Amino acid sequence: MKTKYLMYLIFTLTLFTFSFSKKYCLSYEIAYEYKEALNNNVRVDENIEMIMVDGNGDTTRSNIKNKIAKNIFDITFQIITCGNDSGSIVKIDYSNPINGLQMEVKTPDKLVLQNNKWYSYSGNHVKVIPEIFYHAVETDSFKVILGYSCQKYSITETESGNKFDVWVTKDLPNTLMPGAGYKPFAGAVLEMDFPERKAKFIAQKIKTI
Repeated sequence: MKTKYLMYLIFTLTLFTFSFSKKYCLSYEIAYEYKEALNNNVRVDENIEMIMVDGNGDTTRSNIKNKIAKNIFDITFQIITCGNDSGSIVKIDYSNPINGLQMEVKTPDKLVLQNNKWYSYSGNHVKVIPEIFYHAVETDSFKVILGYSCQKYSITETESGNKFDVWVTKDLPNTLMPGAGYKPFAGAVLEMDFPERKAKFIAQKIKTI
């Protein structure tokens, strides 16, 4: 009798654990930083003189005393991705440019991955984002990003031929990535590198939500 009761208890606990884990599966938030160098030859290490000429031909000279350590033509902004095994939401944040250059770019409110399809939401308007097909090649390169072991995959987009690399970890849901249009890669993308454009997404912070 005790044996039957014990087996029943183990069976009940197993079912409860399974249903609990499915209902309350962990979700994650990753904050990515995007950087793209538009002109690597121009740097600002000294004061700049700005010359303005008005409609009457009068000239005004003023000094910009802001010293910028980074390339003034760098684009830098943040992307926040939240998700779990079933899907993810991507939001772009231009509000805190790291190098001090304010950017005003019209972007969707959010990009959503659901049932292996991407959707763009802008107010009450929703549209399907066309899938970007790609070919992935597994490499033998590994590195650790924010404590997660990541493997490098070389990606080639089927239609455009664009090439880039992703560093993915299988310890997080593969729905997590700093972009939209792609079917999930082999794991969560913690770095996406575009060598030809000198551009990169890289994870800065990961937390459970």
